[in-house]
Amino acid sequence: MIIVNDEIIKGKQEFNNGNYEKALGHFENVGEDDEFYGYAQLFCANCLMELKRYDDALKIVNVLILQNPYNKLAWFNKVLCYIFSDDEQNALNIMDDVISVVDMGDKYDLVFLAKLYKLLHCYDDALRYCNMALEIDGEFREALYEKSFIAMRNDDSKALDEISEKFLGLSDSDLFSLMPAFLLKLFSKDYAACVDLIEKSDLNEFDEEHVGMLKGIVYNQICREHSVALLVVNEENLSIDDALGALIDFVETGKTDGEIAGVQYFIL
Repeated sequence: MIIVNDEIIKGKQEFNNGNYEKALGHFENVGEDDEFYGYAQLFCANCLMELKRYDDALKIVNVLILQNPYNKLAWFNKVLCYIFSDDEQNALNIMDDVISVVDMGDKYDLVFLAKLYKLLHCYDDALRYCNMALEIDGEFREALYEKSFIAMRNDDSKALDEISEKFLGLSDSDLFSLMPAFLLKLFSKDYAACVDLIEKSDLNEFDEEHVGMLKGIVYNQICREHSVALLVVNEENLSIDDALGALIDFVETGKTDGEIAGVQYFIL
């Protein structure tokens, strides 16, 4: 049986609740002779980082790295300390050291490297490690999320479409699980596909309450993107579905007026 110091248990509880000062106090009470002292010290560094005391956190992780040069969690924290203290050059300088201690066969390690490079604005490197993770597991959602962020940043509509289709293949037909694909298609301006996803999803009571909101998001996005407004004659009303249909028709064909369900409209 493994017995964990009660201070560590209390510290983790406080940390998970966002009480970083209290958590730090508990972790600092773990003595050097404790079996889990190194684990507690890592949490001390995490608490200090949350409290924006990056220099203090660096002192801890540097000691941990001296004690064990292959402590990848300490290396990860060291990079993050530099990044969050706006010292990107030092962060970049140690990335080779970080890479040397990670497991290149571990998809989680690879995605973490991608996240670090994304924070350092090295998007080509971030993309490379995302792709390496996806070579290990083509359905790894975390890698797909990171890759989608990079594609959005690069305004790469082809990559966004590919990732969106991948998410669709991984999703159930309920609206919640379709949200990543919905958002990617919205970002890539494939408005008809957004509406199609909503219409074809399996709706439960909760989803039905949000369908109008999601369609409204598509409607407003089209209006903002194209700086237009939809006007109707004689104060008649169009349903959200008909209004969206008119706007999508405008996006795809340039049509600026017409009649739907007996209501005449103009797009200006």
